Amino acid sequence: PTVTTTFQSANGGGADAFVAKYLTFIPVVGSTASQSVTVGYFSYLGGSGTDAGLAIAADNTGGAYVTGYTNSPNFPTNNGLFTANAGAQDAFAARVDTTATTSTAPSEFMTYLGGAGNDAGTAITRDIQGGTLVAGETFSANFPTSNPLQGSISGSSDAFITRLGPAVSLSMTASPSPSPAGVGNQVIFTYTITNNGDALQNLTFTDTYPAISVTAATATSTNGTCGSGSNGVLTCSVGAVAGAGGLATVSVTVTPNSGGLMGNSATVTAAGCPTQTCGSAQAVASISDFAVASSPSTVTGPAGQPAAYQVTVTPTGGFPESVTLACSSTLPSGATCSFTNNPITTLTGAQTRTLVVNTTARTTIISESSRSRSVFYAMFLPLSGLVLVGACFGGVNSRKRRLMIAMFVCALFGTVMVQAGCGSSGTTTTVTGTPAGTYNVTLTATSGAASRSTVITLTVQ
Repeated sequence: PTVTTTFQSANGGGADAFVAKYLTFIPVVGSTASQSVTVGYFSYLGGSGTDAGLAIAADNTGGAYVTGYTNSPNFPTNNGLFTANAGAQDAFAARVDTTATTSTAPSEFMTYLGGAGNDAGTAITRDIQGGTLVAGETFSANFPTSNPLQGSISGSSDAFITRLGPAVSLSMTASPSPSPAGVGNQVIFTYTITNNGDALQNLTFTDTYPAISVTAATATSTNGTCGSGSNGVLTCSVGAVAGAGGLATVSVTVTPNSGGLMGNSATVTAAGCPTQTCGSAQAVASISDFAVASSPSTVTGPAGQPAAYQVTVTPTGGFPESVTLACSSTLPSGATCSFTNNPITTLTGAQTRTLVVNTTARTTIISESSRSRSVFYAMFLPLSGLVLVGACFGGVNSRKRRLMIAMFVCALFGTVMVQAGCGSSGTTTTVTGTPAGTYNVTLTATSGAASRSTVITLTVQ
């Protein structure tokens, strides 16, 4: 078929195997017009001898797995494990990437598979770990083996089964953002995984961070799922990544709780890696801390007079996040505090803000209260006087009359004295405003999840 091919566009000589891909065909229901499928990919696969494809399987990323036999001494062995034929006729195994754009794509492989006798592959498939399983027939006593169930040939010919690991070629890069960053604020480490080999399933991403320097750690993956960090380790199941430059991204978000250089490193693994680690990367973010101080630290003044402090926040390096200043709740009664230009939006260097603590002048209030006299006293005095007058003019030289007069006089003076006591008044004194005393006030500077503080003293006279 005259279609564009990206692996082998011409016959290698003699009889070649071939790989063809038909595009999706959806028939038009009820149509009487002639309909046909369209060839979307075609490639020869062979050398100068005789080559035949006997079985094919496909994956979900455009890969075609092919096996058969070849007696060509120059069968293409792109990324092959065995690059020379071991006998007159060998089996072969290949993955042809129908989405590749170059004839040497790392997502493709072609390899001889056999010994000194005649060998042929008759079935092929791919397992969930990305391995290629090939079955066939061999006449070779020296067929290549690895961890064999049966290590030697038992007759003139035997069946064989071989597992070829996927062509694993992973790389990973990392970058932090922002850097520098402010303590208490989030830093994102972005890891980009590039698959330069076969399409892979079930990649595992493992991140390591300094647990003692991190308050929290989380991650997200474009291709899979991630958990939360614990004891300095965070793991993601990346899932499947296409071959020939397929990408996956994992973003690790940490919240540092101390300043300095904070490193973050990660590895990615997949079945079929030549070692336990397929790819690794690390990045370092610069974390700036900050401190808060006041000048003066002590102010003395009378109640009602504002007390001013110069509060300075100083970073240890570049600090792109904002810082908010606040007073503690230990202010005395009738006192408030306020800052100029708060919060500090960008702490590019030492920044000073004026803190004013306002107190309330004291005021003394004296109130007076009195008791009202009883009606009894208002009536008693005139009645007593009339009785006394009557007693005096009722008769002369009467002993009983004189005794009565004396008793009335005593009662009269006693009542006057009691009346004076019951009619006395009282006073109440109330003081308002900020009480005199010495007070310690905590100043706090906060950025994200980090807080730094200092103590100032206010003496109210």
